[in-house]
Amino acid sequence: MKDKVLSAIHSIIEEGKEKGLLGELDDIVAKNSLFNIFQIEDNEGEGYKKYDGMEALEVLYQYDDLDLPFEKFVSRIMGEITPRNSEIIDKFYYYLKRGESQKAIDWYYKLCQDTRYIRMDRVNMNRKWKYSSKYGDIEITINLSKPEKDPRDIGKARNGQSNTYPKCVLCKENIGYKGRPGHPERSNHRIIPIKLNNEKWYLQFSPYVYYNQHLIVLSHDHVPMLIDHRTIIRLLDFIDMFPDLFLGSNAGLPIVGGSILDHNHFQGGNHVFPIERANIFERIDKGKYQIDILDWPVSTIRITSKDREVLTKKAAKIMDAWDYYENRELEILPFTKEEKHNTTTLIARKEEDKYHLYISLRNNRCNEEYPYGIFHAREEHHHIKKENIGLIEVMGLAILPGRLHRELEYIKNILLYNKDMEEEGPHKNWVYQLKEEYQGKISSQNIDSIIKEEVGKVFVNILEDCGVFKRADYDKFKEFVYSCIE
Repeated sequence: MKDKVLSAIHSIIEEGKEKGLLGELDDIVAKNSLFNIFQIEDNEGEGYKKYDGMEALEVLYQYDDLDLPFEKFVSRIMGEITPRNSEIIDKFYYYLKRGESQKAIDWYYKLCQDTRYIRMDRVNMNRKWKYSSKYGDIEITINLSKPEKDPRDIGKARNGQSNTYPKCVLCKENIGYKGRPGHPERSNHRIIPIKLNNEKWYLQFSPYVYYNQHLIVLSHDHVPMLIDHRTIIRLLDFIDMFPDLFLGSNAGLPIVGGSILDHNHFQGGNHVFPIERANIFERIDKGKYQIDILDWPVSTIRITSKDREVLTKKAAKIMDAWDYYENRELEILPFTKEEKHNTTTLIARKEEDKYHLYISLRNNRCNEEYPYGIFHAREEHHHIKKENIGLIEVMGLAILPGRLHRELEYIKNILLYNKDMEEEGPHKNWVYQLKEEYQGKISSQNIDSIIKEEVGKVFVNILEDCGVFKRADYDKFKEFVYSCIE
């Protein structure tokens, strides 16, 4: 046991040195910390077996008495070889001050992988494919990278006291945090301070990256999501600072927002989304700026201009107009009593000297017919995705729940061998429809492509459910846009 533990510790230390995580004498400090955790000492420090990558952590976990789920254990151990936050900030700004913003991002992204804050071994498990739709290629992902809740955490949370530090998983106080039941460990987490609209924000990567360099920009303060004119300025400040990246904001209301609404934040990264390749219903060229009404399931306007101030003013006018837009025929009501329903999802991108701002129109109102939301996934589509349709999905990248991985395998078996479903379940009606449609056409050679095709269809239907102006309502969509620029 001792030899294996010592070998694993030495392997982690050596990897930390090779990847530049440990500077002069830091390896001794880190080694002593790990010796203390495992209550072990080293005599010679030579002749040990070399473990690669995650293997060393898996070996240590076999002899761990920290009583942590593996995900938290990895963070705890890697936290011992992760540089101090100030050192990371210094290196990041070294590149930034030289005008090498993308090099700063690339370096920081690699560091987050090297410290296992981003677990690429888990990210690479995600299932991905493209679905060719009438709106262009849509990207589909079944998310297998985010770990399920550990029963030990659930039990401890039930028996323990509530804790409000950190207040949420995005708060800056998460850096170096040892975790608690129901809250992730972040011992190996580090963030970068940046200024947006002369306010203090922080840059970090998502630990469950859904696309290349999937990052999060979070407010210094724990304040709720809010979309207003300042949001536009913050987004444009970011893409001026990092012109190779995009940045977007979820809508700030339940149902049409993202999963975290109690901490103001943005998501961005280095990825081109399907919405950016969407066809155009109509282009309105006003010289200093251009407006495109996109042929996209979630009603979206794109403003393009070389002039930041002009773009900001036009975007603010559209947002203000949408806040109070009403069309009872289409079930669009901006307010009921004191509750606000109209809001926007915003995405900013820079192409050379041009700014692009995408404004997706959202409404979160519910009624008796649609208790989950009039412009939310219909109940018949919940078997594929019931959760909020946020920023990433609006842009054409489906983040589908991990449960689908095993459920779709079961459905493939049902279809391939023409079996009956053994029990009632959310997919039963869908499976019946597929049997009818593909009767006599299913084989082991095409079953995978059929399932992928049909999942893609459902996701596009979900996006269409979320559109406030359907394709058939194009004239009313156009009328709204022209009313904002006349």
